[in-house]
Amino acid sequence: MNYLRRLLGGALLFAGAAGAWAQTGTTIDPYVHEPLPAGSPSWMAEIYKNPSGVNFREMTEHFRQWLISDPNARAKTLEKKPAVNYFRRWRSAYERYVGDDGFIHLPTTEEHTARLARLNARLARRNTKAAEDDKTWKNIGPYTVHKNGKDYDAQACVFRLTVYPKDPSILYAGTEMGVVFKTTDKGQTWQPCNNLHNFGGAIYSIQVDPNDPDIVYCGGGVNLWKTTDGGQHWELQSQVVGNVNSIRFSPEDSDYVTFSTGMAKGTQGGFYVTKDGGQTYEKTFSGMCHDHELKPGNPSRIYMLGKDREDVEFLMRISDDGGMTFRSVPTADVKNIVAGRLAVSEAEGGEDYVYAIVNSYYIDYDRGPMGGMGTPYILRSTDGGETWENRTQCDGQYHRNCTFSGFGDTNGGQGYFDMIIAASPENPEHVIYGLTCCYRDEQGGGTSSLKTGIGGYVNRDAMHPDMQDIVTCGKDTWICTDGGIKYSTDFFATPGESRHYGIYASQYVGFGQGWNKDVMAGGRWHNGDAVMSESYDAGHALHVGGVEQSTGYVMLSNPHMVYFSDGSMCTVPEQDINGTVVSDYSYFPYSGKRPAESLVTSNELDFDPRYAHRIIINPSSESYADLEDMCTLYMSEDEGKSFRKIFQGDENFVQTHAHARSNPDHLYAVTDYSIYHSTDNGSTWTDFVQRPYVDNNNQAGAAIAVDHHDDNLLWYVNGYYKGQVAYTSDEGATWTYPLQGSGYENRRFSWIVLTGYKNGVYLSTSLMDYDEGQFVIYRDDDTDGWVEYANGFPPGAVISRLAPFYKEGKLRAATYQGIWEVPLYHEQFVPVAQPMALNLGHGKLTDPMKEVQFDSYSIVNQENATWEWTFSPKPYRVEGADTRNPKVVFGRQGDYDVTLTVTTPEGSHSRTIEKMISLSQSAPGTEEPPVGTGIASASDTPQIDVEVRYEAGVPSLVVHSGQLTTDKKFRLYSLKGALLQDVAIPASQTRTEVSLGELAPDVYLYNLSAKDYKYYGKFLKK
Repeated sequence: MNYLRRLLGGALLFAGAAGAWAQTGTTIDPYVHEPLPAGSPSWMAEIYKNPSGVNFREMTEHFRQWLISDPNARAKTLEKKPAVNYFRRWRSAYERYVGDDGFIHLPTTEEHTARLARLNARLARRNTKAAEDDKTWKNIGPYTVHKNGKDYDAQACVFRLTVYPKDPSILYAGTEMGVVFKTTDKGQTWQPCNNLHNFGGAIYSIQVDPNDPDIVYCGGGVNLWKTTDGGQHWELQSQVVGNVNSIRFSPEDSDYVTFSTGMAKGTQGGFYVTKDGGQTYEKTFSGMCHDHELKPGNPSRIYMLGKDREDVEFLMRISDDGGMTFRSVPTADVKNIVAGRLAVSEAEGGEDYVYAIVNSYYIDYDRGPMGGMGTPYILRSTDGGETWENRTQCDGQYHRNCTFSGFGDTNGGQGYFDMIIAASPENPEHVIYGLTCCYRDEQGGGTSSLKTGIGGYVNRDAMHPDMQDIVTCGKDTWICTDGGIKYSTDFFATPGESRHYGIYASQYVGFGQGWNKDVMAGGRWHNGDAVMSESYDAGHALHVGGVEQSTGYVMLSNPHMVYFSDGSMCTVPEQDINGTVVSDYSYFPYSGKRPAESLVTSNELDFDPRYAHRIIINPSSESYADLEDMCTLYMSEDEGKSFRKIFQGDENFVQTHAHARSNPDHLYAVTDYSIYHSTDNGSTWTDFVQRPYVDNNNQAGAAIAVDHHDDNLLWYVNGYYKGQVAYTSDEGATWTYPLQGSGYENRRFSWIVLTGYKNGVYLSTSLMDYDEGQFVIYRDDDTDGWVEYANGFPPGAVISRLAPFYKEGKLRAATYQGIWEVPLYHEQFVPVAQPMALNLGHGKLTDPMKEVQFDSYSIVNQENATWEWTFSPKPYRVEGADTRNPKVVFGRQGDYDVTLTVTTPEGSHSRTIEKMISLSQSAPGTEEPPVGTGIASASDTPQIDVEVRYEAGVPSLVVHSGQLTTDKKFRLYSLKGALLQDVAIPASQTRTEVSLGELAPDVYLYNLSAKDYKYYGKFLKK
């Protein structure tokens, strides 16, 4: 089967040149070109050769299939992690620039700047409106993460830090997700600095004025920004374009600021100087500059790592005139530098110390214009950078006595993406440096990693892997990583403490929302799987493992049971976040089926609205030979322990699937080139007459939703293409296109939520639509078309899932900046009833005395809601017919209709599931319905207790019948209905003991009858 053919409809593979977009002027290229890691799959070579010219969707499909077929890539082993992260950084840089043809279209500098200006002006207006509107999006976390009873640094990727030297309580942090945060208490709590400002990408550098804590420069995206009011407003510095890698203020003159930048495209990039506080900028060196530092006590002397052409190495350069000119100096015996960062010391007597951590390429890696992986070295100069000493020790690549750990760093970690170095402000011989791991050395660098490792893979409990930045001020030191921020008062001589509460930039790539309890589960980039619950403190999340997959499901049978495809099914603590997490690997076994997941598909786990244990998945495959699984739907009726095939897509991948609520026997499946409909729970399928957009080759990126009142009304969206929103009620014979004439035809939408009230519909934008800002739109029968429903929503918070939490009348968005919520457009609404059995996968019962736990799976704001359950014919016993979640024993053979009526102040709705329960046999003695049962309240029937008691190892059955004031009869039956004992109980007798000593271990049935009541039950003799 030619699976790649389906992605492009027969287009030639790697036809990058065919999609080239002719432009005049210099283009903005957000991708920082890197060497291709060793061991990368062959298709990645096309990205390396022409990163902005290949077909984005084709490369994404290659990556998806690679993860499916290679467990080591999926688990990100040390051998595979560089290639996996290489692709993900490429994807993150370019996904916002993908056109309808699948190719990457880069804007010119002028187009990019104008687009950012328009977007931020629009957001400023939205921000003003949001302050006046109660329907405003707000972030709800996570703000911190717990594991094993303590705060855990698996919170958010923080790229850069800066500390105000006159008051180290004040710091600013820049995140990978493009938000700047500020603290005034040394990092114990953080607040965002205008989260509605769009920097255009990640924060690659940030620096505060040493004389004014409200003046900050920031390298965001491929632009330089400045604030003079502590981050409330940011002004674009249009004269500097490119990735700004480092910023330094002269301590003698705050208007004198220097900048090291990377290449954008063409001739941009290099070293910039402003002498008038940003009014004018002068480029004094053209090329690529990684890092620079000013000499303490002499800011006119500047150390800088830079290169003036793509095909040469980085050289150490020194300026003695404030960065106006540079000369190069040799770096000992270390040549061919492809990445590096620098550090100086404020310690007395240490003003001539300069440190560098660098990577040098070797045969498996190309240098590349950005630089990256290679052999790592620690360099030191004690004469102001004139001469350098290689301090690195290594007795072989994986020797235990090397300076860098063989577990993660001997290949240079992840290159410039992960590099830190700082010298102590109290002792210039004390230095901290890191790549994926972190090391602290007291002898000027170069000691064995066995002695110096303080974080990352060499000491994960102390610090998250992947070092990003380090800042010092007096006795205070902060290190930021992929997991958050650590703080120390002794230059990390002892383990630091987490200091990132409030930095909500967790990058969610998967998300599941609970129904009758507020539990949220999601997989996150960098930081694994997290669970939030209404019973935990607000903003606190529980870490449960994981390796950065688009996963996270809250099981309907138990809101505290969550599933992650990169971990296991686990039950999280109900009340105490520091309680025990119990994993159960019998669900979705690794040798069986797991849902195929991505950022652009929905409903990877689709629950039958009637039976919580019945789910449908489109599974991933364990090998290329089994890729037909990707074209298949499987159903499980035991909540993921076993599966049976219900749909085969004829060599077309299944993209998404869904149940209908109004009649759950109606199922829908979308494949690459077709849409299918089943009306008999997947036994047979019919192909739609026509797809909504027949001109497109492929329906990858599609999501669907079925109307909650009409099982034939299907909505379709596709986030890969502009304006693709449509619905049909006749299997595609006719389609309606609701965006026509709305002004939103040129936006991409990925997620859809139907409310069931006044035909309400929410749509959220696609990650492919990032550059225009993320938002949500809404319409119903009362609105004048579509309304933008995005007050307070940050533009850079790429929406990875949109999900309602009807119980409290809220809409949630899992994003690249944590979880956001807003009240529903109609917080109160007429409900849509839906009865569900929590402990069943189907309705055919063989045990007539099985207690079925029902619950409401209704669309309802539960404030002031009431429930009424009816069962026809009447079951043997019902407990709580007027509650949300009754318990029922049906008892007698027959087919049972189940009806739930939900009422709120806005109105009522009833739904009946015909023959929802079917019994093949009756329990002994249940032929006549007992008086006082049926739908009566439990309070109408006198209570009895039956218990098995062991004395001296001899079991007996004790019947407590004091509430029955007439003569009674107790009968004991085998499971097959044979009468074993018949005991008469006088009216005055309140306690009866029946010997079980002669009975074999088994399950037994009993019947206790009185004048007006009959009771039935079962027990187990061990």
